[in-house]
Amino acid sequence: MSAAQLLRLRRRLTASYAAVSLVVLLVLAVIAVLQAHDRRHEQLDRLLERTALSATGFAYPEGDPSRLTIDRQPDGYFGPDRRPGSPVLVVDEHGKVVAGPRDALDGPAAARALARVRDGRLLRIADDVSGGDDVRVASNPINGADRLLGAIVAVEPLSTARSDLRGTTLLIAAATLGLWLLTVAAGWLLAGRALRPAAAVAKREEAFLADAAHELRTPVAVIRARLLPSRSPRARSSSTG
Repeated sequence: MSAAQLLRLRRRLTASYAAVSLVVLLVLAVIAVLQAHDRRHEQLDRLLERTALSATGFAYPEGDPSRLTIDRQPDGYFGPDRRPGSPVLVVDEHGKVVAGPRDALDGPAAARALARVRDGRLLRIADDVSGGDDVRVASNPINGADRLLGAIVAVEPLSTARSDLRGTTLLIAAATLGLWLLTVAAGWLLAGRALRPAAAVAKREEAFLADAAHELRTPVAVIRARLLPSRSPRARSSSTG
C-alpha cells in the first residue's frame, strides 16, 4: 500500500469517526437542551408557587358571611413599597383585579386565572396569554366560609425564561461544536496511530523494491554488454549489407 493510499484511508477513517461522533454529540446536545428547558420551567413554577403562597397572608377571608380583606401595609405584597419579585395580584370573585399591578394581567386572563380555582382546590399553574404576551400564571384560591372570594395570582412573562433558554442553547451548541472539533482531531491522530504499522510496512516494501531494482540494474547491464559483442562478424556484415 502506497503512502497516498494510506493517506486516503486515514481520511476516510477520520471522516467516519467524525460522522459517528457528530451524531452522538447532537443527541446529547438535544437531551441537554430539553433538560435545561424542563429545569428552567420547574424553577419558574417553584418561584410562582412560592410567591402565590407567601402572599396568602395579605389577602384572606374575614367575618361571617366571609368578605375579602386585603392587607395593604406599605412593605407587603399589595403595598406601595412592595418587595421586588414576580408580580402578584388579587382577583375578586367577579374576575376583577382589586390589588396588585393591574397591568400584570388583562381582564380576560384574570378571569381565566380565577376560573381555574373555582372548584376551591389548591394552587394551579398554567400558561396563558395577557396583552398578546405569553405568561405563566399561578392561581391560589381565597376560600370563604360559604363561597370562593377570589384568588391570589402570581405572574411571570415567559419571555424571560425563553431568553435564558436561548442563551443556554447557544452555550450548549458552542460546547458541542468544540467537542466535535476535538473528536475530529483525536480521530485523525488515532487513525494515524492505527495505520502507523501499515505505513512502516509500506516504507519497508518501497525501500526493498528500490534496493532490488538497484541491485538488478547492474547485472542486467552486464548481461546486455556481453550479449552485444557476441554477435558474429558475418551477422554484422549481413546486417550491414
